[in-house]
Amino acid sequence: MTNNIVLPQVEVLSSTPEGTNLKLTIPSDLLYFAGHFPAMPILAGVVQLDWAVHFASVYLNLQELPVLEVQVLKYQNVIEPGAVIELSLVQKSENKFTFHFYSDGDKNHASGRILLGEGI
Repeated sequence: MTNNIVLPQVEVLSSTPEGTNLKLTIPSDLLYFAGHFPAMPILAGVVQLDWAVHFASVYLNLQELPVLEVQVLKYQNVIEPGAVIELSLVQKSENKFTFHFYSDGDKNHASGRILLGEGI
């Protein structure tokens, strides 16, 4: 993952030592929409993963390690320009967390589990 990512507007909805819920407002002119399906721009899955890792490093008590493995990754509904979505992050261990992007209470966009580590 990169250190030079462009981020959406963020509002913390709730935060505990175990997890955080964020509200993300996605600008319509976000750099990542350019060229990603010009007729119907969508937020690429790799950007969603990068945001999950970034926000987990900011809001959860995780070691700063590279992504070792992405587990149970699911993409269900696209994220379009101008969307307002929520991101739930839950720490499972000192180097593992789950993420869930959703909107309108029950519309799932993406979810998964990320394992951080040094590699094999």
